[in-house]
Amino acid sequence: DSLNESADDDVFTVSVDTTSGGDFEAQPTAPAAVETTINDGTTTGAPTLTLTGDASVIEGEAASYTLTLSEAPTSDFTVTVVIGHKTTEDGDVTPVTRDVV
Repeated sequence: DSLNESADDDVFTVSVDTTSGGDFEAQPTAPAAVETTINDGTTTGAPTLTLTGDASVIEGEAASYTLTLSEAPTSDFTVTVVIGHKTTEDGDVTPVTRDVV
């Protein structure tokens, strides 16, 4: 179970139902069953996405940014990145929205 659904743990049991062959006497197995818990609420949690980039850039130069996942996704994964104004003049930065797949 690689899906971190919630903080609730999933429990399943594996047991020996029957045996045959091998010239063994019919003896009960010990233990007859094993219970296993999938800890969905562990501290490892879901994968993380980190954004790093240039803290400053010379006027007219390009800034560089990197998105990093802590582990490979198990299905299609899209991040929407928005570049916009914070302290720039209206013409300094052209607002852009991009999907990164």
